[in-house]
Amino acid sequence: MQNDDIVLSDVHLDENLSRIQENSNDDQCESENYVTRFKFKSSDRRCSVTNNDSVTNNDSVTVDGDGDLVLPRQDEDFNVILIKHSLSTKLDDVGRQVWPASLMLSDFILSNKDIFKCKVVIELGAGVGLCSIVVGMFCEKIICTDCLDSALDLSQANFILNTGLLAKAENNHAVLKLDWNKNLNDLVIFSQDITDAFFETIIHIININKKDQVDVFISLEKSAPKNVYVNVPVNRLNFTIEDKDIACPAYDHLTIWIQELCTLNCKYAPSHIFSCRKIDNIYQHFCYNRSDYLELWILEARRITS
Repeated sequence: MQNDDIVLSDVHLDENLSRIQENSNDDQCESENYVTRFKFKSSDRRCSVTNNDSVTNNDSVTVDGDGDLVLPRQDEDFNVILIKHSLSTKLDDVGRQVWPASLMLSDFILSNKDIFKCKVVIELGAGVGLCSIVVGMFCEKIICTDCLDSALDLSQANFILNTGLLAKAENNHAVLKLDWNKNLNDLVIFSQDITDAFFETIIHIININKKDQVDVFISLEKSAPKNVYVNVPVNRLNFTIEDKDIACPAYDHLTIWIQELCTLNCKYAPSHIFSCRKIDNIYQHFCYNRSDYLELWILEARRITS
């Protein structure tokens, strides 16, 4: 697959999602932006998008006479996040879309909000910032990072759209550019080098962090039906002659990294002990098609104390 090929996340194929196309005067923008209303279940009553009396109770995204978005009220059983994003994009720009792995990670955050309270969280490859906004509802501060400038612009716009959801109205978030490796595109689909850069970045953060424990949550999709590709770390299933079976080299490469980190006296972070486990049975708060290929892992790094 070539970098100029057009791809579309299967999240955006859901006909039940309500979205509106944004009017843009930017002639340089090759992908049109949309605003989609993502509904989710939450017992947190603070998750009300707005107190503005001008909003509506219906299930659609609307605009007022000036063309500005009208934010929806909280439904009886659902809350709402508004996300500005692109639909089909070139392969290099898939960070401008919403992907299933980000929705599943958001599900986990909503079910385990106490984990993130009073914590500083950094998201790598945040794309349009959906997970960052969800965790920003509970954490002390969220640092939303990506290497794609246009995705960072969308993230910043989405934080503004969802200010009412955040745990703190001010100084709760930062949107920053972080390029794991300047010689690599942040969203290379078939290269294992991006997995190396991903883990090297994680190790660097762990080594410079002064906390006794750092938890890393890795949400991924091993395969996507009908050649729909997913966000980094991306893992695609292939049929290999050598194995005479379906294989996923990128996924295997990721597990090799995890196994290496979890060995005693790990050379990459000798001052820490690592453990890793897959998280199953995650309650689904968001409405989307959760495939069997979606996975969530937690990598725990504990500092060795004398």
